[in-house]
Amino acid sequence: MPLSNLPRSKRSLDCSVEILYDAPGVERSIVNPSNDKIYDSVLSEVLWGADRKDVMTILHESGVFGDAAEELFRRARKQRIALIRVAAMRRIGKGVLLMAFGGLILTACGMCYLYLGKVFKGTASMSSFLGFPGFVGAWYWAWGFFHFSVGATRQGSIE
Repeated sequence: MPLSNLPRSKRSLDCSVEILYDAPGVERSIVNPSNDKIYDSVLSEVLWGADRKDVMTILHESGVFGDAAEELFRRARKQRIALIRVAAMRRIGKGVLLMAFGGLILTACGMCYLYLGKVFKGTASMSSFLGFPGFVGAWYWAWGFFHFSVGATRQGSIE
């Protein structure tokens, strides 16, 4: 049945579907996700946290059924998880850099206090204030590690 004969709704889009014959009398449809409007709409829905049922409804309204619909949903879901984990890795990297910077500041303040203690009397109290980037870095690192580990089960938008 050609796609033009299928019922359409506001959310359905045009697409090209290839029919592949695996064995005599057995066919399956494959949608190319690299240049397809349907994949873009599925990816958009998955990134915003739509349920599998909602995404499958959109695919069925667009004329994509069976294995092709499952494949599109799986690819979009993998891309969502990858984006969540990339954002978490950036946060982990930022945390590590801030912790290193905070450690450097604390080390420099400690050296100043040990060697020039009489000159810099307020260095010990200042070091806790100047070491604050290390504490913020630890927070970023913990947040990133948590979201990296639970990225596959995270609900809602990826933002």
